[in-house]
Amino acid sequence: MKNVATGSTTRKYPELFPEGHVFQRPVVKFDFRNDLEDQPIADDYVREAGLDPKALKRIALRINELLKSWLAPRNLVDFCLVIGESVSGELLITSEISPDCMRLKDVDGSSLDKDLFRFGASGSEIVRVWGELARDIAEGA
Repeated sequence: MKNVATGSTTRKYPELFPEGHVFQRPVVKFDFRNDLEDQPIADDYVREAGLDPKALKRIALRINELLKSWLAPRNLVDFCLVIGESVSGELLITSEISPDCMRLKDVDGSSLDKDLFRFGASGSEIVRVWGELARDIAEGA
């Protein structure tokens, strides 16, 4: 789910979306994760694999709205969901939802997410920032 162009979006489509471009509508992107770099997969392939891309998009968009509301006033830039099927065919989120699978910016623009690690923050700094984030969320701040 992409709310803002950054990361792989700006690397893969540099002429289309500059860094920080806010999408008018969130972009739901399907990936086939079979190597180090996610491989985008078109809706038609998802459908051919026996899944309903419209249902998957509805879930992703609903989660996006819930997370944006819950995490406000912070800016939810993007996040990743892994969705699978139960034995009965019910769609379920099978991945964690954490700062490690999203980009989340504080009101001042500082990273509260996986980019801390990517940009060289120490383990203790990441634990401090994520601990403060968890406390703020738990307290409704």
